Amino acid sequence: MILNSRFVILPTVDVPNLASHVLSRALEQVAPDWERRYGQRPVLVETFVDPERFRCSSYQAANWIPIGQSAGDKRAHRNGKRSEGQKDLYVYPLSHDVREVLCREPERRLGERRSTSAPADWVEEELGGLAVTDERLRDRAYTLARDFFARPRANIPEACEGSLAKTRAAYRFFRNPQVE
Repeated sequence: MILNSRFVILPTVDVPNLASHVLSRALEQVAPDWERRYGQRPVLVETFVDPERFRCSSYQAANWIPIGQSAGDKRAHRNGKRSEGQKDLYVYPLSHDVREVLCREPERRLGERRSTSAPADWVEEELGGLAVTDERLRDRAYTLARDFFARPRANIPEACEGSLAKTRAAYRFFRNPQVE
């Protein structure tokens, strides 16, 4: 699934059906481009629209499916901006079997190793059987284990070598609902 975070056609542009045409053309191209770049083919695109500011007619005309509203969280985002109120949520399936693909069990099972090659170090030996389907979470767990082992008496910022980016990543990891 990928997110369409911005789509704007300025009000000064007056071309009939331009928005739905541009959306359609972009949707034809996004799956093959994404697969070529990231090695996985997306099956669904989502977007949020502020109903207080926009009518959503472009998405409706391009056959996007309204599926509800966001919770309207007012916490500040990483960029410092705040979300104001609920947003309408729209999705567009890029595959005929989108529901089957999204409901499929992950291929990796508890206790399976990430690769068949020998572990690179003690961290991969110890944590190789983590039941984590997101590779980024697995890699972050490995990094944190190495950092904490290297500085066993340090607090989190110190264990992260004073790096603000690594410290923030550590706290995001611990707040992640997929991490117990």
